[in-house]
Parts: sequence; structure tokens; C-alpha cells
Amino acid sequence: MTLAVPEDLHAIMKKYDTIKWSEIARKALWDQARKLELMDKLLAKSELTEEDAESVHLENWLRKSFKLFNFGESKVVLEMEKVRKIVSEVLMARQAGGKKVRQPLKTLKIQDIGLKNREELIELIKDEVNVKEILFDEKMTTGFELDLIVTPELKQEGDYRELTRSLQDMRKKMGLTPSDIVSITFETNDTGRKLIQKFKADMKKTVLVSKIEFKENDGAKSNEIGSPDASIEAFREEIKIDGLVFKITIAIS
Repeated sequence: MTLAVPEDLHAIMKKYDTIKWSEIARKALWDQARKLELMDKLLAKSELTEEDAESVHLENWLRKSFKLFNFGESKVVLEMEKVRKIVSEVLMARQAGGKKVRQPLKTLKIQDIGLKNREELIELIKDEVNVKEILFDEKMTTGFELDLIVTPELKQEGDYRELTRSLQDMRKKMGLTPSDIVSITFETNDTGRKLIQKFKADMKKTVLVSKIEFKENDGAKSNEIGSPDASIEAFREEIKIDGLVFKITIAIS
């Protein structure tokens, strides 16, 4: 995508040529895109009427820097803005603490009790920032407190989510569709085997798997993308997740 900028703005950008303007633009676009996604989720779960929804002028909203909506400040709109702010700040805290979004965390404490009885919004925040529980404490001196301690159980769940993402990527590389059911063979150590066995039922449902097996490396040559049968019969890949190594073979059932 090519962006056209006014001449006066271009002159300022040229003056400060050491600044990575493309990175600033990319960050701004991501921020607006995430707000649109969040808005869709909020509207899907809100009590807005069809008339309320039609009063959202996205074109005008996008022109206003970091303003979420452009219609009346009803209770729902204010709640949406609160949720957006909380999610944005918590995600920044996760990043600063070196915790990937796919790594579940235990608790998030929020000072503003205005959302305390809005279960659908609480669930939305939990999903967006990936925490198990949200608590409210109006006596806090900060807007929120995020528990960054990762217990062994949370670590295991985070590893599983990383593994699931890798399996979905392998399906994509094979060109599979949701109607394609696969079988998966894993070669891994005892820790990796226990991880897979713990989440086996969920993996079958999420990755569309009919059978999961374990075996030792037999030295067979791996299929690679571009080989005649790679997207038809099987695909093999080695995945490393925080010290765990998985040699994975996915085949169409």
C-alpha cells in the first residue's frame, strides 16, 4: 500500500529523516485495525439497537486520532471505550513483561468497578488479553494490576497454544480446508508427549484430527513444500517451543 501525504507534512518528515516514519504509520494502522476488530466483537455482544449501530460513522471516526466512536456517549459507548483502553494498556504491559499473548496468565485486577456486572464485557477482556480471571478493586492506586507469574500449569497451556498454532500453520502450508481431516504423528520426548496427551481432546477438535500417534524417528526422508505429494499426502516439520522439540508428520486421513 502506498500512502500519499500533503506537501507540508512531507516537508516535516524530510526534515526529521532519522525517524522511521514507515514504522509509525504501520503502528497507527495496526492500532486502528485492532480497534475495528474490537468494535465488531463489542457490537456483537452489546445491547445496541440496529438504529444505534447505523449511527456509527466509521469514515469520520477514522479521521479522528484514537477516537473510538462518533455517536452519542451512551452507557454502551462509554463501556466500549473503557474496554478498549483496558485491553490496550494490558497488552502493552504483557509486552513489557515479555509475555506473549498466547501465554495464559492467571489474574487481572481492574480498579474501575463500572464493568463489574457486565459479564459479556468481562469475558471479552479475558479473551483479548488471555487471562483466567478478572477481579475488581476500587481501592487500587493504579488502573490495573496484571499478574505476570507463570505457573507450571499456565506454562504448559501456553506451550500447547504455541503447538496448536504451529499445527494450524502446517495445515495451511498443505493447502487443507476445514473439510480435510488429518492424522498426526509426533516424535518428541516424555515432556512433549505428556503435553500432547493432556490436551489431546482439544487438539483433535481444534486442528481437525482423527488420530494422534507417537513414534521414534525411523530416518525416513521428510516431505518438503514443493515435492509432488507434499500437499496431497503428508507434510513433515520440526517445531521448537521453549526447549521442547516436536518432529511432526501430518497426513490426510
